[in-house]
Amino acid sequence: MYAVLMNRFHDTYKKKAMKHPALSDAQYQQWCVHWSDPDFQKISSIKRDNRHSEVCGQGTGMSRHLGGSIPVLKHMDNMRKKASGESPNAWEVFQKIKCRNGVPVDEQSKQIKDRMDARIKQLTDEGVAYDINEVFGEVNAKTKKQRVVGLGSAASSFCIAPSGPSGESSGQSTRQVTEEIQQLKENLNIKDEEIRRLKEEQESMKEQFNEKLAEVFRRLDGTNEC
Repeated sequence: MYAVLMNRFHDTYKKKAMKHPALSDAQYQQWCVHWSDPDFQKISSIKRDNRHSEVCGQGTGMSRHLGGSIPVLKHMDNMRKKASGESPNAWEVFQKIKCRNGVPVDEQSKQIKDRMDARIKQLTDEGVAYDINEVFGEVNAKTKKQRVVGLGSAASSFCIAPSGPSGESSGQSTRQVTEEIQQLKENLNIKDEEIRRLKEEQESMKEQFNEKLAEVFRRLDGTNEC
């Protein structure tokens, strides 16, 4: 909220050269000094250029999103609440942030969606089971900040690593986690089988003990009768 207010104050200062009504005269003077600082203006210029950069090439338009000032993790939490506690997957979050009614809001998002749709269709046609988060990590494009497009820092929630130097995500981290989970499941199954076998042996030994004990009692009864 603080950053949002500061942006509004600065926009009023830049566009209208006047004080925002929410600022006092003393605060306004302090902020004018800050906004006039060459270092601040340099950083502001860099950020402005970044916002207007065309990541997919000249003429493709700048990158856009529908997340507003709300963090992606907050969007995920809202989606989880609407889905009665079911967590959204990476593909659903991407479409929430980068698509309006299923239509990508910029060229970069369109390219990712096209690759994602094609990959899902391929896997479905081949009858291959897949993890939607892993597939999304594989087709997502590399960014300068090493973030997964459409997810930002929330990518770690899905164990998705940023793309490699080639510009295509290897999905290595996700596959590694999946393999480790599978290995743990196999180890658990082995342990369960060992426990089942031990229980069977225990039951067998218990039956043998009871039979021998019963035989001892029968012998004792026979001795007493004599």
